[in-house]
Amino acid sequence: MFSAGREGVAMEATTAAPIERLTHHVKLARFKEFEGKASPAQLAIARQVFLELTLVQGWLSVAPHFCESLNEVYLIGQAVRDRSREFILPMSPDSTLSMVLLGQFFTKLVAAHDDSGAGAAAPGATLDAKEAAAAAAAAEVELTRDAIVVAIVDSDSTCAMYRMFKGLHAPPPSAMAIGDDDG
Repeated sequence: MFSAGREGVAMEATTAAPIERLTHHVKLARFKEFEGKASPAQLAIARQVFLELTLVQGWLSVAPHFCESLNEVYLIGQAVRDRSREFILPMSPDSTLSMVLLGQFFTKLVAAHDDSGAGAAAPGATLDAKEAAAAAAAAEVELTRDAIVVAIVDSDSTCAMYRMFKGLHAPPPSAMAIGDDDG
């Protein structure tokens, strides 16, 4: 099917081609390891969060993982170079999240990550030299264990992210200044 583009140049109308190319992208190949473990919907949400973090927000060394005890796909990534790596939990907007469930995520994600070799490549995974160097560098950066980034993806691909902390934390000093009155 062809349509007229700008300046009258004929352009092929493609809708499935970009999606097809993305499913064969090298960085997304690791998600195939989780097929059969996670639901197709869960994998689609995790892929969308992966793309949001890497392509849109420019996070560093984002990698997918699977937690057997929670039956959940999660990501580990680093927002900026000077910051520690973080757990990212992809969710759909109709998912239920309670403080009890969040506590289980903290405990079980940390345990699953520690048991898997602290960031090592999955067994049988093939990494090229560039990916291996990036994985080694990422493993040297500390992993935040007191916060999880919950990434909620809607059906229109909108992605909202919330950093959830373990326990209660005092607000930053700048927030305390609100309401101070000198007169």
